[in-house]
Amino acid sequence: AYGEHCLDGRPGGWITDPAAWTLARRLMARELLAAFDEDKRPADRPPAEEDLAGFEQQVEWSRLTEATRGLRVEVEGVRVDVDPKDAQTPLRVEATLTLFNAAREPFSGLLGFSGVPGDWKVEDARLRVEKLESRRWARRVLSAKVPSLPTNADGVLGIDVTTGTNATARTAPARICALTSQPLGRAIVLDGKLDDWPLGQINMAADFVLVGALDAPKRGRISADRASQQTVVFVCNDASYLYIGFNCADDRMSERVVSRGNAVRYDELWPTGEDLVEVVLDPTHRAVDAGDLLHFVVKANGAVISERGVPCLADVARYSDWPAGVEAAVDDTLHKDRWTVEMRIPLKALTGKPGVWGANFGRYQARLGEYSSWSGARRHLYSPAALGNLLVNN
Repeated sequence: AYGEHCLDGRPGGWITDPAAWTLARRLMARELLAAFDEDKRPADRPPAEEDLAGFEQQVEWSRLTEATRGLRVEVEGVRVDVDPKDAQTPLRVEATLTLFNAAREPFSGLLGFSGVPGDWKVEDARLRVEKLESRRWARRVLSAKVPSLPTNADGVLGIDVTTGTNATARTAPARICALTSQPLGRAIVLDGKLDDWPLGQINMAADFVLVGALDAPKRGRISADRASQQTVVFVCNDASYLYIGFNCADDRMSERVVSRGNAVRYDELWPTGEDLVEVVLDPTHRAVDAGDLLHFVVKANGAVISERGVPCLADVARYSDWPAGVEAAVDDTLHKDRWTVEMRIPLKALTGKPGVWGANFGRYQARLGEYSSWSGARRHLYSPAALGNLLVNN
């Protein structure tokens, strides 16, 4: 019923493929009609027609079983770490998988990466799952050593995880999010405008995914799981500060919801009520729950909140206000179709080491109720396993 803690509710578990429901309705209707018409069947019906109808029905029953019964796999997130002792493949990639056995029998089979570059050294190339009981959950971690991560301009690399047995295998998509903080030659003026930032290259995060959208079927949308208002994040640093810039597109700027308060309201594990952006960091790479994460919010009115942990999870994880010396500026006048945010975080407050930090960026757009994140977090942003990856050299 829940994921990492009792406030982290899972989706209902129903099959989300509309084709499976259509097939089930057709089979039910056929069975009912056959039962009602049992006495009306002509006695002289050719055996060939009976055999053909029975075969078609068996095929459709098999299709329904295949669609609804079996091992379901979700990729919670993919984290990256640095191994300084390995010059050839210095990065370790770890994918956290959640398994649910929807079959009536125990599941035994294999898990593995597929569609990955040839220079990956997969440590658990075929991770075996032994006798996962029916209607039981399990967690597994797949890992690989890699020389580099060839992400696209959005800081995203798509791969697949293969599940099943040697005879039958299915794939589940995995999203690796990684970017590198760009070193600065001079400090950035904190005015919210982003006009003095260097040209973005490998330090960009974009292609935000709506939180919760991956588990709900949708039709008739070109980008079913993406926010309609684009968000792009840039990350830079100098010897003293980490700089984070948000470029938030909005085609109806006058209808943004901007409050006068300096507190964030939550609806369960989602912020609500007004436009804002979020940053979640794990500089130590050792976070095990939401209480180990650093959480920053900048509201559209310019208010800045910095915390250890998240207030909406205070019942299940550590939480405290944290005067980290974070500064921010918001600009909503320079462009007619976007508002921008600049954040400056003292590196000494982050207590991280040079290397790959856990990081995620989120945005809540109140007019449309769109809550999205860079890492593609499935249920909420405050899970260490669901963070993306930020390489910082300081």
